[in-house]
Amino acid sequence: MTSLAGMLTRWAAATLVVVVAAAPTFAASMAGPSVFQPSRVTFKAEYRGITAGTITISLLDAGQGKYIYESRANAGGLAKLIVRHEIREASTFTVENNQITPLSYVLDDGSADTTKDTRLEFDWTAGVARGQHEDMPLELPLKPDLQDRMSVQVWIMQKLAAGEPLGQIEFIDRDEIKDYQYTNEGTAKLR
Repeated sequence: MTSLAGMLTRWAAATLVVVVAAAPTFAASMAGPSVFQPSRVTFKAEYRGITAGTITISLLDAGQGKYIYESRANAGGLAKLIVRHEIREASTFTVENNQITPLSYVLDDGSADTTKDTRLEFDWTAGVARGQHEDMPLELPLKPDLQDRMSVQVWIMQKLAAGEPLGQIEFIDRDEIKDYQYTNEGTAKLR
């Protein structure tokens, strides 16, 4: 079981790599820094020739100037014995004047148990994000340009597509606001 657990840990870490690797695909689908084209890409995760699962990343046009950026991870093969449900993470946001403004965020492990889920609604008028994290009430103050874990990825892709420097950004990661400094280190071919 240790090798399977290790495989799943590496698969989870690979999820972040996949999202970063998808950035050029989504950035290329943007006609301009404030115009987003619906896109979908699916990656298959393998470990030593064994399929660990798939990750599908989508940018959806929800209408009325709203977009949904989501990832759906599904375990496969032996990994399905440990991770039985689809894991979904999504942000609903608007884009006005090249500004990405998150409206809601969800992280759902797919099970009926909500102790590992996060749900947030962004109330920009009141200046607060409210929701639940691991079944506990959550309320965080909003600041201009604050993002969530998914919308920050769109923010990165938007900056890359526009050829702008990335710089510093704050985003809500599960139950806290984190401050990150992003830099473009160049391009590399992934194996």
